[in-house]
Amino acid sequence: MNKTEALEKLLNWFESQSTENDQAESFEFKSKYIHTIDSRYEVHLKCLTWKELLSIKAKSFSKNNEGNFFSTERQKRLVLQLAIEKIIDKNNQEVFNKNILDNLSYEAVEEIWNEYQSILHLSAEEVSLVYTSAQKYFKDSSDEYYPVFPEILEIDYILKGIVSLTRQEFNLLSNKEFEMMQLVLAAKNEIVKKL
Repeated sequence: MNKTEALEKLLNWFESQSTENDQAESFEFKSKYIHTIDSRYEVHLKCLTWKELLSIKAKSFSKNNEGNFFSTERQKRLVLQLAIEKIIDKNNQEVFNKNILDNLSYEAVEEIWNEYQSILHLSAEEVSLVYTSAQKYFKDSSDEYYPVFPEILEIDYILKGIVSLTRQEFNLLSNKEFEMMQLVLAAKNEIVKKL
């Protein structure tokens, strides 16, 4: 086999690879998160989609004689049951992947929950930056410069019909991405009301 044949064979192989597999792999990479507790336990979590979290929130409501109430403890347990894939004890390489929450102390669950919140939700600082940036972008104020997040442009292009999401792509948005989308839309609507 000469260079040309080898190159042709390699190019054919690249063309035969599905771009869907590339997208699935990149989403798989994006949706994984590893948290370490006391440098002994390694907790493997996956990022939940906005749809999964909304479903869990609906299941977290309970009923008593006075009406409905929201149980944050129930929500926390449901989220972590779905998000935690496995826990590895680094000392003896033991892997826990069944009844994981039963094997954890209350303090460990709280630590994982508090850390996981930064992955699930936008921080107050992020909310402020994105909202201000979106307002300045949609205001068309050329007298001052403010950084524009790429997600703001994506959402603007979606609204203008230049870019679209399939239903599957929309369902796979992380909760953080969904919150950002809601925030940008709220900022745009605020500017439209003022005009």
